[in-house]
Amino acid sequence: MAKKLTKEQQRKRRKDQKTRRSRKALAASRRSMIDMITRLGLMDTFGQFPERIQDKLLRARNPSPKIVIAEDSEQDLELALFKTEMESLLQTMPIQLPNWPFEVSLYEYCRNAVPLTVFYAGVKMAFSGNADQPAFLDAGKHLLDNYVQILVAGMDALDELCAMLSLMTTRFDRKIITWDLCEDDTSFPKRPLTVSFRAANPRVRYIMSDGTRRKAYQACLPLSRHEIHWYEWEASVLGLSSGGRLPVCVQSHAINRLCTRLETRSELEFAIFVLLKSVESPQVVKRQRDVTWLEARTPLGRRVGYFLVEFAEGAALVKTFLFLTMGNTPESERLYPMLGARRDDIEYLELDKLATYLRPDVVKDKELAEIFGNCGCGQLLDVHDEVRSDEADRGDAKDIKRYLLTSKALGRPPKPPQPPQGIRASDFRLIRPPM
Repeated sequence: MAKKLTKEQQRKRRKDQKTRRSRKALAASRRSMIDMITRLGLMDTFGQFPERIQDKLLRARNPSPKIVIAEDSEQDLELALFKTEMESLLQTMPIQLPNWPFEVSLYEYCRNAVPLTVFYAGVKMAFSGNADQPAFLDAGKHLLDNYVQILVAGMDALDELCAMLSLMTTRFDRKIITWDLCEDDTSFPKRPLTVSFRAANPRVRYIMSDGTRRKAYQACLPLSRHEIHWYEWEASVLGLSSGGRLPVCVQSHAINRLCTRLETRSELEFAIFVLLKSVESPQVVKRQRDVTWLEARTPLGRRVGYFLVEFAEGAALVKTFLFLTMGNTPESERLYPMLGARRDDIEYLELDKLATYLRPDVVKDKELAEIFGNCGCGQLLDVHDEVRSDEADRGDAKDIKRYLLTSKALGRPPKPPQPPQGIRASDFRLIRPPM
């Protein structure tokens, strides 16, 4: 039977284990730094540094980014998945540094702050004599200043990564994820760079529209330091002379329509980017009675459709989204006179979905580009520059051209309704109206 340790022995054992782990981590860190310095071909430059500077740099605890969840959000499952994705991005997403010979991830960037310092310092230190000379102190201070700048740049990059991932995965009709960087002392920190994430609830309103109370969410943008920017418009955007600032609320139906029409296989939340871009700086196209038409634009300003907005119960309510080729849009009104394409034709060819315009054969087809350009839809073929799409080449370009150019709808009568299942086509009769 093992002898039970006293409390003093237990404390000593824990202390020894902690010391061994610390020494092991420090040795691994030194090996990593030396390996990176060797890969960069900087060992000769590093060897010119005085031993005190070399030892100081190699003992520096590089701040590996650490992801944590705020205490009030620890039970949130969606946030736990977000944390896992963030940790994966830190390890895999490459960043390009000026004059750096190869790509590194943000995690590697922070882990290799010392080699970066050596690489970018540009200090040629050939010292002789006493290491306490002013030249030594000035050079050491220069290196430490460079080290701090490297860490600050890493924190800025980490903040941008948090903002990008939050925008890509957060929808304001679900949990809203905010973040905060714990900015420790960057002069050889003993603790890692820490990012804290928190989940906030959306702002929900039930607004009377068309005689029915409809569920809507106020549009917002998550920011750092756990802040949220809630969008509001001046009443003049909706053509009102008074009313002050109006919260911008988006109906559930509009969000669903937007995500259906703009969904891509690789970026499901591109639609939310479009909505936030359009809400941030609204551009009015026209007004019909009480409804205001706003352009729906991509982050680079390409028009992909329209949002229909009305004033309801003190809010600007986004009721629905119309894709650029859908009925009643200015572009759809050009499609019929030029090509004879009606609503059922557009739906059959899936020209009412962004994914169609991202397929490689459609993007590269010059005839289709001319056709869509003449109808005012040419911008849809340029959206592929903004989306990482993995749409397959299915030969859609040939089918679309054959349908539009060969049959061309040619003023043909509407397609007869299809017979119900279980009835033979020969039994189907069109009922003629009485003369």
